[in-house]
Amino acid sequence: MSKKKSGLSFEEHDKLGIELQKMNDQIAFVVAKLGKVYKKETVNVALEALSALDKLRSHMDDHVCRENSGQSDQTINRVYYRANREDYKEPETIWG
Repeated sequence: MSKKKSGLSFEEHDKLGIELQKMNDQIAFVVAKLGKVYKKETVNVALEALSALDKLRSHMDDHVCRENSGQSDQTINRVYYRANREDYKEPETIWG
């Protein structure tokens, strides 16, 4: 019988949520930038990366909800989707 993995602590989920939101914002910026100067074929590759990241965020959102039933719904629901949270600062891009 295999041992069940324990998952991340709420604090670890929160830190990972920040990093994944930053990645999401950065890739979304790249998609927009590339869309202005390259054909769809190139932009679609960047969109695939954004889609894969969104899938990961969705899976992690499911995990944080299951693993932290003691937290308020508002707190849990904003761990992996935090763009409009007061404590979230958008990352700087290489284009300023």
